[in-house]
Amino acid sequence: MSAVIAPIFVTWTQRWETEQYIEHYLRIRGLAGQHDVRARIQAVLACYPGKPPYTKSDLDFYLDANVFRGR
Repeated sequence: MSAVIAPIFVTWTQRWETEQYIEHYLRIRGLAGQHDVRARIQAVLACYPGKPPYTKSDLDFYLDANVFRGR
């Protein structure tokens, strides 16, 4: 399952696809290798209320606030 949030703008000139963004998010937050967390991130991204253009900073904020909510 993959969220349909792409491209994600990292900078004005650099874009990532959703899976690349998720890999980076997991690695930076020390969550790499945790399959259940990956699935949770995908589910939370699928409900992202924002509109394009999608930015890394907006998605980081949204995930940080929502990935572990209600667990």
